[in-house]
Amino acid sequence: MGQLGRFGLGYEIASSVGSADISSEALLSQLTTQTVGRAIRVVDETTSTIDEAREWLADGAVDGAVLVALTQSDGRGRHGRSWASPLGGLWMTILLRPECEAKAAGRLGIGMALATAGAVESETGCRIDLKWPNDLYVGPSKVGGVLVEAHIQRGRIETALVSLGLNVNISLAELPPSVRAVATTLQHACGHDHDLRRITTSIIAGFERMLPAIYSDGEPLATAWKERDALYGKEVSAHNGGNLLYGRAHGIDPEGKLVLIADEGNRHFIIAGDVTLTGEIEP
Repeated sequence: MGQLGRFGLGYEIASSVGSADISSEALLSQLTTQTVGRAIRVVDETTSTIDEAREWLADGAVDGAVLVALTQSDGRGRHGRSWASPLGGLWMTILLRPECEAKAAGRLGIGMALATAGAVESETGCRIDLKWPNDLYVGPSKVGGVLVEAHIQRGRIETALVSLGLNVNISLAELPPSVRAVATTLQHACGHDHDLRRITTSIIAGFERMLPAIYSDGEPLATAWKERDALYGKEVSAHNGGNLLYGRAHGIDPEGKLVLIADEGNRHFIIAGDVTLTGEIEP
């Protein structure tokens, strides 16, 4: 039996969001990638892109296929948490058939987060920081998140769905009241709308550039993560195998695990779970 792990068909339409045509044809016209994005579907609305992507994968979607939805009625983050997904955001899943070792699963989300951060900065000028394992921040507020679902068979990843939710051309008023206190949008952070099509294609291209590091030793990812690490050097608590650990966050290892140096000096590697800030250590 295979193992399903989480680490976050519709019809073609053309829409103008942020002064950009969002259609499969428009996205393909701006892409020069070799694998990621060679097949693209854009749907008007879906429950969540990961649900739609599972169906497409079962129907034989090629490696690197991309599914984009203009809105989601049931967008989800980690642990099944609800994610508001109005028009103007980027709701996307990349479908992979990597046939690589299982330990690369943790690097898929790291690679997507890094690709998104680089693309957003390039296209908008907004600085993006990353909070392990899957959150993207502008300043103190969350602007996006990544979710990965990998199917593992005999120690190798057969298929993976790498999903991204990013608040782009959305006003704060469109977010649920409970979310506004902790989240933001690129529109709010910069004071204007952005070219959603350019951001989308830039992320797709950036993710393809991450694939060699994702599928190999992951060292470049760990190095790049440190430059954006919102937790580095800070005191945190983290769950590890049912135990609650306290210590100082020390980046990630090449497999995408959080490195935590406990108060007694022991080094722990956190595979998955929530991390909470408890203070900050002076450099």
